[in-house]
Amino acid sequence: MHNPVLDPWWELAITVDDAVADDAAALLIEAGASGTEVLSSDTPAPTLPRVDGSAEIPTPRAQPGATLILASFVATLGEAEVLDAARRALAELGLAPELPLALRRRSDTAWAEGWKQFFTPLSLGPRCWVVPSWERAFVPPPDAVVITLDPGLAFGTGQHATTALCLEMLDADLAAAPAEPRLLDVGCGSGILAIGAALLGCRHIVAIDNDPTAVAVARENATRNAVAEYISTSADDLAVVPGEFDYVVANIIAPVLIELAPKLAAHVALHGTLLLSGVLAEQQEEVLAAFADLSAGRGGGALTLTRRRQRGEWVALALAAAT
Repeated sequence: MHNPVLDPWWELAITVDDAVADDAAALLIEAGASGTEVLSSDTPAPTLPRVDGSAEIPTPRAQPGATLILASFVATLGEAEVLDAARRALAELGLAPELPLALRRRSDTAWAEGWKQFFTPLSLGPRCWVVPSWERAFVPPPDAVVITLDPGLAFGTGQHATTALCLEMLDADLAAAPAEPRLLDVGCGSGILAIGAALLGCRHIVAIDNDPTAVAVARENATRNAVAEYISTSADDLAVVPGEFDYVVANIIAPVLIELAPKLAAHVALHGTLLLSGVLAEQQEEVLAAFADLSAGRGGGALTLTRRRQRGEWVALALAAAT
């Protein structure tokens, strides 16, 4: 099976303040990055030359309070396209357009081997485990739901708090859900949430992402987990996705959730649930305000906050469509 994450790619390196690192990484994904690696100030990291070759970008070790972000872009893009996309994305955080960026073309796969020492079986919620494909010794608990997933160039392995919070909430909800609920996964990334939902009993799932590479990765991951027949994956815009769903899941950064609020609400069925994640604790009131005056799909009534779950600085919010 062809694995698109092993094709050549561009690797972009940028150093930002710790306080904006997570938002910067998410904005790079929105700008077309296939994946990001965030290396904090106490993590050994490579020093890469600037694009013009004039100097080196300092590593996080040389800058306490700084974070190095490595973002991957598909090789079909030109060098100028990658740099322009990155600068436009980072401008949303008020970062100067002249912020130094380092870009190099890579075709090695050593990173994939290196990941193996860090990516081990991970328990998420009462039933779900995320297990890498190379793991042979792990024996899951009885009745465990095992999602086979390898780290790659699409967001979502369960190790980030936002993905974990969504999966934990889905696990709890689907255990008591009516037969064959419909689910929409907006910004599906690796497909982890759609795959988890399918393994937990969903049989009608639509997973969309604006990154074609993520769509391809999600489709291959669904096949690896033997649930591809239940998941329709595409790069369709949310506005053209037909129908309403018992669950709408959006694990995206807060500004995008706010922008998409009317479209997300319109896809929530009567008595349905909207799960929002990718939200920092200090952003949650602003996100909730964006949905305060919205109604769910046809006859769904107002969307009301019913649950809030937090892990570290990240929050997941569940809104129910009242009658």
